[in-house]
Amino acid sequence: MASSEHTSKMKILCIMGVLFSLMLGLLLGISLNINSHDVLTSYRSSITTINHSNTQLAKIMQAELDAVLQDPDTDTLTLNKVEILRDEQIGFLRYWDTLHSNFLQYINGSGDDVVIKYPDNVDATTYFMVSQGNATTLRRQIEAYQQNILQLVDDTILREQLRVDIDFHTQDKYPCNEFHGWECHHFEHTMAIEAENQLNLIQQQALMSGIMVLNAIKRNK
Repeated sequence: MASSEHTSKMKILCIMGVLFSLMLGLLLGISLNINSHDVLTSYRSSITTINHSNTQLAKIMQAELDAVLQDPDTDTLTLNKVEILRDEQIGFLRYWDTLHSNFLQYINGSGDDVVIKYPDNVDATTYFMVSQGNATTLRRQIEAYQQNILQLVDDTILREQLRVDIDFHTQDKYPCNEFHGWECHHFEHTMAIEAENQLNLIQQQALMSGIMVLNAIKRNK
């Protein structure tokens, strides 16, 4: 009889333990879902804001370029530098557009959408950006663009000041091996929507850096 009661109590405790575990898991799942929803919403909001900002920056850059290129008083040396800056930025942004379009197509499985269908997809981001080498190519494109536009500034002190401001952080030390540090940090095991946010920020930096170098060229003409 005592043994039977002990067994019953153990069964009750086991059932209670299972129920407690299920409730804890359910609550944890709800919490994670809410947090995930908040994170995705935050990224979508950030992408919308950055896209709007980038559109405005592109308009400002174009207006500034036109003002210098169409000014009859612009000397030949300045004109040549501004044309090179324009071409460097156009080249980099065209590359960026192609990469971004291919990224969306790969994540979504089609080329018709401009919004990520599977924002929390981690495996596809890692494969496209890291395994296929697109992040490494992006880093090299960034470094070449950064180096080429900085060379348009003759003043050594000003150029080094700009180098600090125009820093895409591709040479920073990250907790991966040195060669793939930047790629790993930004795109490995990263949600698709977070990777898109990173790409949009790079586009924004490219636009802002162009404006900064253009202003430096105009100051030193």
